[in-house]
Amino acid sequence: MDLFRMPQRIASGQKIDRREMMRAMAALGIGVTAVPLLPNGARASDGVTYFTWSGYEVPELHPQFIEKHGDGLVAGTFFGNEDDALGKLRTGFKADVSHPCSYSIPRWKEAGVVAPIDVSRLSNWPDLFEGLSNTPDAVRDGEVYMVPFDWGSASVLYRTDLVDPKYVDDPTWGILYDEAYAGRMAMYNSSVIVDIAMMVSGYDNYMSYTDEQIAEVRPLMEKGHSLWRFYWDDPTEVSQGLASGELVAAYAWNGMPAELLDQGVPIEYMNPKEGQITWVCGLAIDPRGEADEQLVYDFIDAMISPEAGVFQMEVYNYGHANRKAFDKVSPETLARIGMADPDEVFNQGVFIPAREPELEEKLIRLSNEIQSGF
Repeated sequence: MDLFRMPQRIASGQKIDRREMMRAMAALGIGVTAVPLLPNGARASDGVTYFTWSGYEVPELHPQFIEKHGDGLVAGTFFGNEDDALGKLRTGFKADVSHPCSYSIPRWKEAGVVAPIDVSRLSNWPDLFEGLSNTPDAVRDGEVYMVPFDWGSASVLYRTDLVDPKYVDDPTWGILYDEAYAGRMAMYNSSVIVDIAMMVSGYDNYMSYTDEQIAEVRPLMEKGHSLWRFYWDDPTEVSQGLASGELVAAYAWNGMPAELLDQGVPIEYMNPKEGQITWVCGLAIDPRGEADEQLVYDFIDAMISPEAGVFQMEVYNYGHANRKAFDKVSPETLARIGMADPDEVFNQGVFIPAREPELEEKLIRLSNEIQSGF
């Protein structure tokens, strides 16, 4: 959002949604750590404290919960990436429900901030995609630690009118290391930069990178760092950059092209020869939470309902874990968000599993070193 136009938009009666306001406040340096949605006089412990990505606390994503308990019993607390989220949890912050991705679960479990979930208490559990509900990272030692909620893919989003046609004929993650586009590319702010460098270098042993491999791909990571204009946390940074032409290519999620296509921006969501990356995020219970246990289960159950799924796909442009939700969304919408055949998306993507905590911490340190220029 253009911050300088916000007052004019409000004055003219244009609607400013919660996601826009949150982003604008964050850009201005205003702390938006917790946004309570509780009724007057209620304590946070009376409702559910939900630790999530900005925008996912909205009532439209838990309609069954509101129908049963009324509105205003969810307090959203937000994070920009999962490393920061885990750091906050480790320093004593307590949530009732968190929203990590599957590859984070082993580290979160080791930190003691996720607990086993009794899925028999979730009426919508049988309707979830089996490939998502049985994700090895979310199911540890026979116990479910994450209920899948949103999922999709990650790839390169690029301007077809601004890049060499060779990338149309030979699509590759390697475009992100092309010196011809120095200063006009963006990368996601996470340790995934290691995995992409490994993929481009021909390695697919995602769970067991060796020190020799890491040393080999480090120069490629450093090259990428020198070429990328910025690392992003907010997808709107990428959308605005591609729309203006400031960016020609960027790491992106499958929900991000839709808005640009609606604007008529000539972009393409790449299917790289190395493979798109499949991801799944979900809902986890913090054992240190203070909310009523049944309230927590009712909230999670509502988030994975078909009704929540329809809103998730039509508004946020990402896949939902409930298969029945796909029957309620138009074929045009599913095609628009790259989910016309969800089984194909899931089966053909590169699913990068969680590593052992020691290796994962090593990759995070490496990523931080690269990003800081060391």
